[in-house]
Amino acid sequence: MTARKARNCSRQLGQREIHLNSAGLDQTEVALLEIARFYLQTYAVAASHTWILASKAAGKHFGI
Repeated sequence: MTARKARNCSRQLGQREIHLNSAGLDQTEVALLEIARFYLQTYAVAASHTWILASKAAGKHFGI
């Protein structure tokens, strides 16, 4: 599994940043980053309820 290419994203990488696909992560590590991103977004924007997406992603990747 590799990260999906962002459509219409004009954000430029910072000096110390790299693309996820260039990070050399395995399938499990990419899945954990996706799940963590959803949980952390819940703390940043509680009304987003992205913990639900985190739970769904965990089920999709790990069968939980």
